[in-house]
Amino acid sequence: MTTTVEPERTAAPTPAPTPAAAPGAVEPGLDRPVRLIGARLWLGSIALLLAVAAGTAWGVLGALPHTLTLPGVVAMDQGAGPATLRLFVTSPTQAAQLTPGQLGLVPVRGGMAQLRITSVDAYPTRADALDGTQTVPGLPTGDTPVWTVHAVLDLPPGAADPDRTDATPVLVSASIDLGTRHPYQVLFGSTGAGR
Repeated sequence: MTTTVEPERTAAPTPAPTPAAAPGAVEPGLDRPVRLIGARLWLGSIALLLAVAAGTAWGVLGALPHTLTLPGVVAMDQGAGPATLRLFVTSPTQAAQLTPGQLGLVPVRGGMAQLRITSVDAYPTRADALDGTQTVPGLPTGDTPVWTVHAVLDLPPGAADPDRTDATPVLVSASIDLGTRHPYQVLFGSTGAGR
């Protein structure tokens, strides 16, 4: 039996502890700024932000005209009084927006005439109960409720025929000024006046 003697293994020397990094030391390259996007993308981002800010400001602070177009009948009085106008409203919401003193415009021969609302009927009548033989375009028929709005016209010179002797009603489409609304009111369907 032979025995072999193996050389003794010695344990690996333990590495000497490394000194701790000084408090102000950083890894190489970490002190350089890192650019995530280029200058062109920054300019594009700023332009987009400005466009969104301008659109938001206009939506809140801007103003749009708010008008209501109504069918009506003008009756030229044979006397010296002003021409009278009857407008017809088929919605209670629209009828509530109209008050005496509001102004509007009516196209007449020779230009535009300004109208002034004198009264708004508090209660509706049935469309088939309206007196008159002319059919008014835009006015429903049957038992649909219709509110009548009375107004007077300020006709411009030359708008009325001075030789006219009959009182035949004339069909018109009047535009009533309801003030202005903010764009966000139009977008979200608000009916109130903005200013």
